[in-house]
Amino acid sequence: MPSRVFRLVGRMHGMAALARRAGYDVDLRITYESILE
Repeated sequence: MPSRVFRLVGRMHGMAALARRAGYDVDLRITYESILE
């Protein structure tokens, strides 16, 4: 049971990290586009 819990926690952190990276990328793209416009 503990191993499953740790795996779930790891997946949650991994998804959060990917979401943060994707969010930052989108924010940077929007800022660049607004500056170019």
